[in-house]
Amino acid sequence: MTARGSGPRGSAVVLMVIAAALALGGCGSDDGGATSSPTPSVQTASWAQEVVTGEKLWQASNDGLTLTAYVMGEDTAEQDALYFDDVTNEPLVAKGDRILFVNLVLTNTGDETRYIATDQPKLLAAPAESPYTQQGVAEITYASDDQWREHDVWYHTVRLGSGQSSPYPLAPGERCARGYILPLSLGLEWGFVGAVWVYAGTDDSGRSVTFEPQSHTFT
Repeated sequence: MTARGSGPRGSAVVLMVIAAALALGGCGSDDGGATSSPTPSVQTASWAQEVVTGEKLWQASNDGLTLTAYVMGEDTAEQDALYFDDVTNEPLVAKGDRILFVNLVLTNTGDETRYIATDQPKLLAAPAESPYTQQGVAEITYASDDQWREHDVWYHTVRLGSGQSSPYPLAPGERCARGYILPLSLGLEWGFVGAVWVYAGTDDSGRSVTFEPQSHTFT
């Protein structure tokens, strides 16, 4: 995969191979292993973009945090992606290709405040037949701001003008979200690995909390 121009860049936070998700057939879209339901009093963190949810795709929990992926609607790509196949030199996503908006929601289901980095949570996602399973393709598709807004998702977690700086506090029962786009033109059988960079406090160096791999086959 070769990037051209100044397109979106993948995160170095998630280092796991997405093929692990596809190998674990027991991890489906409805049961992500060690999962838990968010607390009844869940609310969006004061510094975060308002969280909108759709049809639940999968859910997984780890270390007092719950990650839930929601399907927010299909659309078509408005222009070619800025990432090209190394062999064919064709864009990985072409204008008019089928794309799916997903909202990745992080909820503090523990009993203590957590501190998270900018634009969390992170998602590594790729179709089964993709040669880019170690890089992921959830951030290679271009969409206009109107498309993002139309599907009630956004590619930044923090609300503009929130007055809060990183690391961002996430109290028990609070949540935040970040939107991603899946280019379904690359395949319908997908694997996912979610992660979040957390801090014990404002002076902590931080660490990655990685969630159990998930898989889902779209129609």
